[in-house]
Amino acid sequence: MGKLRELIRRAAYNPTRILTLGILLNVALVPIIASFVWAMYASLARIGTEGLELQRLVGNIAHLNEVSTMSARLAVVTGDLRWEDRYRKVEPELDDSLAALAILARAEYEKNYAAKVKLAYAELIEMETLAFALVRNGRKKEAADRLFSRAYEETKDRYSQALRDMTNAVQASIKEEIELFRVGIWKTGALVLAGIVLLLAAWVVVLLALKRRLAERKQSEQSVFAEKERLLVTLQSIADGVITSDILGRAVLVNQAAEVLIGLNQEEAAGRLVSELFDIVHETSGETSENPVEYVLRTGLPYQLTNSTVLIARNQTKKYIEQSAAPIRDRNEAVIGVVLVVRDVTIRKRHENMLRQSEEKHRTIIENMKEGYYEVDLAGNMVLFNDSMAGILNHSRENMAGMNYREYVHESVREQVGKTFREVLTSRKPAQISGWKLLRKDGTPRSIEASISLVTNAAGEPSGFRGIVRDVTERNKLEEQLRQAAKMEAIGTLAGGIAHDFNNILYVIIGFTELSLEEAVQGGKLHLHLQHVLAAANRAKALVEQILTFSRRTDQQRQVIRISPILKETLKFLRASVPSTIEIREKIEACVETILADPTQVHQVLMNLCTNAAHAMRENGGVLEVCLDNQSWNGDRPDAGPQTEAAGYLRLSVSDTGHGMTPDVLERIFEPYFTTKDKGQGTGLGLSVVHGIVKSHGGYMEVQSEVGKGSCFQVYLPVVHQEPDTAACEAAPKVEGAGEHILLVDDEPSVISMGKEVLQRLGYRVSAECGSEDALVLFGKDPDRFDLVITDLTMPKMTGKELARQLRSVRPDIPIILCTGFSELVSEEQAKDGGLFSALITKPVSAGTMAAVIRNVLNVAM
Repeated sequence: MGKLRELIRRAAYNPTRILTLGILLNVALVPIIASFVWAMYASLARIGTEGLELQRLVGNIAHLNEVSTMSARLAVVTGDLRWEDRYRKVEPELDDSLAALAILARAEYEKNYAAKVKLAYAELIEMETLAFALVRNGRKKEAADRLFSRAYEETKDRYSQALRDMTNAVQASIKEEIELFRVGIWKTGALVLAGIVLLLAAWVVVLLALKRRLAERKQSEQSVFAEKERLLVTLQSIADGVITSDILGRAVLVNQAAEVLIGLNQEEAAGRLVSELFDIVHETSGETSENPVEYVLRTGLPYQLTNSTVLIARNQTKKYIEQSAAPIRDRNEAVIGVVLVVRDVTIRKRHENMLRQSEEKHRTIIENMKEGYYEVDLAGNMVLFNDSMAGILNHSRENMAGMNYREYVHESVREQVGKTFREVLTSRKPAQISGWKLLRKDGTPRSIEASISLVTNAAGEPSGFRGIVRDVTERNKLEEQLRQAAKMEAIGTLAGGIAHDFNNILYVIIGFTELSLEEAVQGGKLHLHLQHVLAAANRAKALVEQILTFSRRTDQQRQVIRISPILKETLKFLRASVPSTIEIREKIEACVETILADPTQVHQVLMNLCTNAAHAMRENGGVLEVCLDNQSWNGDRPDAGPQTEAAGYLRLSVSDTGHGMTPDVLERIFEPYFTTKDKGQGTGLGLSVVHGIVKSHGGYMEVQSEVGKGSCFQVYLPVVHQEPDTAACEAAPKVEGAGEHILLVDDEPSVISMGKEVLQRLGYRVSAECGSEDALVLFGKDPDRFDLVITDLTMPKMTGKELARQLRSVRPDIPIILCTGFSELVSEEQAKDGGLFSALITKPVSAGTMAAVIRNVLNVAM
């Protein structure tokens, strides 16, 4: 080698020698040059391939990094998770590129750089994956804060720096290989490489390398262009409007959705200020809001998602929108533009308004329902209810909210209510219930009817119960009153039937007693006994009238009466029936005690009040005091008439020293069928009837009571300044007959026997028949021989009315008197107005009254 160097040194000054030497060397080194050229070509090919691969990978990784970062940030800004899909598509390709780059690392320090790249990339993946998760949970702001944060940018910088370090290391390694290759060339063939062949070969290799590099660059540019095209297509395909601007706020990109919103196409909008493309106003106030692009450029901060805004385009079309905007930053964190995302929510807003109106309509219907409406959760806690429901329970809306059903359901049905809820939950079928009781705030029970149905959520899962509650307490009371009224109607019907037969019996008793009194010695024991019998019969007669009055089957017979005799008679009866532990006191101080009333009803009032007072003292005894005095007219009584104002009231007071009444009992004492007595001891009708009688007589009542001290009932009845009709109270004088012929018809033999004898003693000739058909036959034989017909009403085969028609068809002028024990079919006015009967006599009747009626009818007929 030393000799060769010396030869080259010496030959440097002789071009021929140099050329010859070159030729010789080239010839001598042809095999070496050939092998070296081949080795150089292979090494250069490998180094070139790795270098180009490195450049391709670096470019591709940089591109994919930008695409993934942009996809992640667009996802968090728009909330559109389709960007995540794009991100996921890019991720595998990026992983492959990084893996391919790691393969190029041969030295240990190159592998360390590859590990740093991998670590930084993993941190980015973790942050971006967390951001996607936040978006899916509706936390877009927090996601955006993470991907636009300094930590994220620092991680990206570490990743980029590690990537650059690794790239530089690989490039340095390649350079070292090239340098070593050059050294080898100079050591083995510096002169050969200086030759034209080597130079031409080098140029050929260089030219080939340049050609390949240009081809690869062109392919890379085409890939970038295709990627931009895909990105543009993606933006155009987004349903939300997307507008990007430059640093001056001028529109750069407007996708198709945004073109529809603003009414301008890409060409018309490009280069114009975004604030000039549309206006944004508040939905309700109409105030103009700051343009999001201007806000972001001014503050450098993302514009938070807003709603309740309206976009007004240049063509004045209005759209309800939701919008957000974020800055576009370069690698140095400088803001270079803004991306604005606008979503058209007009249809959704319209549906929301329709839903809200529907909810308001249903809420109004529920609130105006008379029935109670409720909704409870699965635990039975009150969730929703109307005012009627709160009214049923007498609770305020504040107290009702969240109240559990066990707090207001009566304990007697509490378990049943829970069971029904569970059955509805299991079967998912609504239930209708009745007979339940709810407790009001004061503990008062209320009877209800209710419906229960299951409430489900959007997924069809049970979430609670709803239904309607109807308070039927008052209806139940009315139904009970109706049932009691039906019972009273039945009692009245029964009383009417009994009254007919009983009056016939009394008629016979009174008639034969009066006949016996005429024959008995005046002042004798027999005469006295018969008077007692007659008085008892008349008392029984009054009792029947009282029963018929109570059952609404007779009209009130009011007359001017003195009340003190009735009071004395009632107290005399009570003294014989109440325990000896009860002292009865009587105090009559009335100056005027005449009233216009039905004596039987006055007696009924006294008996009810005194009986109740005695019942209150039946266990411990006490004092029953009855007072009678006068009271002047009270101007506070609006129901008092002119006569009452002038004459005043007669006050009847009945007081006792019994157990008294509580205020709640005192409020209900006049309600029909309300009673505090044990079952079987009272019907609850007494005070109700008393109140009705007093009111019907133009009076009123006052009650005072104190628990443990007793009660006092005061009855005020209007007085009249008239004297009682004493003539009506005395026995009517008997008017003798003049031998007129009377046909007496009845189906009771005892009535026929008694009536015939009474009429004969009055001086009449009597033909009696026990049956209407026999009487008609007898009358038809010689109608003119009869002056008068007296017939019963209720008879078998033919009633008295039918008999009267038959008799008048034979002889129209025959006077007929209807004599009946009781009947709803005919009254005295009906009997006379129809012209069928001349008079009506109600059994039992005294002989004097019978004589007067007969005489009056005969006088009219003559």
